This record gives sequence, structure tokens and C-alpha cells, in this order.
Amino acid sequence: MILDLNYTPKELVYTAALTEEEWLLYRRNGFGGSDIGAVYGCSPFQTAKELYYEKKGMYKNTSKNWVAMEVGHRLEDLVAEIFQRKTGYLLEKPDIMYQHPLFPFMLADIDRFYVTPEGNTGVLEIKTSHYFNKAKWEDNGIPYHYELQVRHYLAVTNLEEAYICCLFGNQEGDFIMRRIERDLVKEEDLIFSEEYFWETFILGNQEPPYVENPDMVLKSMEKHITAKPEIEPYELEESDETILCTILELKKKKANLEKQARMLGAEIKAYSIPIIEKMGEKCYGEYHTDKGDFGIFYMPKESVCISAEALERLKMEHRHIYDIYASKKVSRNFVIKELKKKR
Repeated sequence: MILDLNYTPKELVYTAALTEEEWLLYRRNGFGGSDIGAVYGCSPFQTAKELYYEKKGMYKNTSKNWVAMEVGHRLEDLVAEIFQRKTGYLLEKPDIMYQHPLFPFMLADIDRFYVTPEGNTGVLEIKTSHYFNKAKWEDNGIPYHYELQVRHYLAVTNLEEAYICCLFGNQEGDFIMRRIERDLVKEEDLIFSEEYFWETFILGNQEPPYVENPDMVLKSMEKHITAKPEIEPYELEESDETILCTILELKKKKANLEKQARMLGAEIKAYSIPIIEKMGEKCYGEYHTDKGDFGIFYMPKESVCISAEALERLKMEHRHIYDIYASKKVSRNFVIKELKKKR
């Protein structure tokens, strides 16, 4: 594929006048930047199969934390202002959904455009995140699904540069900004992947396979498949035997490793007892050798917990409080048991 760079993005619709439902209907006409991680199977929010369901209008994506999304929306102007103060660049909020004129399945809602003193225009993508996610940005890094999102925007807008900014807290060091330059080789792969997904799955009415990590896949299945214990059991096929045997073998290995871990844990505790006894009320100790210096910590740690009995008592004596804070969660465990043969 040789990219034609002689184009101007199409202004598909003015988004400020749209309701959320109207905006979502337009989004079903293609992929927005936040969809690309799911196309590549690396999104922490959505599987490729869920993206398919969403584009086919089979369900509305509610997997993202609405509180986090609302906080991000309200802090968007603040993050933009921080970026502007740090760079001095002019900013523009477009309120337009753009469409690639050559690949109409590529859509883009841009947070801001910036203009440098030299007159260069670029894309500004704004993020907010919890502090524990900051490590994912270390060593000048960018989470891969965010990088894909920004490269998608550069392709749609036909611009050569972008910044992605993320705010983690209320200190100056909690603001991170990364510059991304357009890479036509990566862009070509991006367009090919999106085009394949769109034509094969969306237009072809074919559900994509699960390719994500097992925890995410199982969570997705639990969300979209309702358990019905009353219906007839599933009769496994002969081809399932290999899978079942592999699972049983892995379970045995896991049990043996867990047994070894428990034994080693008990041995570690036994060795620690003489030192803990000598430390007494002291919570910290040091040991200096030619090989290095060691710190020994035996610090008290408080945690809040509630027993099943106390939770049941709360339900009986203060039902209104229980209903506010207790939530019901349904999960399913995959278990293999040997059944007794029928006579």
C-alpha cells in the first residue's frame, strides 16, 4: 500500500450540537481513535468481539468506569491549559468529527489542535489517569493503545506531529507530555489492520475471535452470556478431550507448585522467628556486610475487613445501609470433576 498524502480530512458532523445517542450513531460508521486498541487486541477496556457488538448496534459499551470518564471530561480544559502554559502553543477545540476521505471507516474526534510559533499544526490528545498507572509512561514511554489512537488521528487529519498529555495528580511532576511524529510505515500497518477488521468482521457480519488475555476474555463472556443452570447440560465433543486433559494436567502442576510454595513459606517463617524474637518491639533493623547492606522490616499494618457474620448482622439490623454499600456480583467457576458412572 502506497499512501496518498494529498488530501484534506472530511468534516463529517459538528459534534457540539449532538446528543450522546446521536454521537454514538455516527461512531458506528467507523472506528474512532479509542477503538483502535480493540482492533489490535491490546485495549484494556474492550475486546475485539465487544467492539464488533458495539459497531453492529448490539449493545452499548459500558465497560469503562463512568466516574473516571467523567473526571477526565471535567479535567480536559485544565490539562489543555497546563499544556498551553508549558509550550506557549495556541490551542483550538474543533468540536467536529472528522473522516478520512480515502478510508471512510476512519473517524476522529480531536481534543485539541495546537499551532507552534513556527506555524506547524498538530494534534493534542488529553488523558487523565490514576497515579498507579504512571509507571506505564516511564522511560519516555506511552501505553501502546494510546500510541495507536494518536497515530490514527494523524492519519485522519493528515498532520505530521502530535502531543499526548496525561495528568496523574495535583503536582507539577504528575503531568506528562510525549511528542509523537508521524510514521508512514506504522500508519500503513494501522490502516491495513483497520480496513481488514472493518471489511472482514463489521461488513462481513462475522464475529472476531477472542485474542485478548484470558482474564479479560472471561470477564467479557460473563458480561454477555447469561448462565441458565436449569437448561440441559452441554454434551462435550470428542475434540474437547485434548483440552480437558491439558487442563487437568495443568491443575496437577499448579497444585504441586502451590504445595511447594506453602512449604517454602512455612520454612521462611520458621527461619524468621529467631530474628523477630530478638527485635522485640522494634520494627526495623539493619545488617551491614561486605556483600551489601540490608534493611529488616517488621512493621505493623492495619487493614479494615468485615466478616461474613458481621455482614449478615449489618444486613439484618441496618438494611438501608447494607443496600447502599453492598453489591451483588455473579461469577462462574470452570471446574472439572470425575462423575460416577450410571448403572
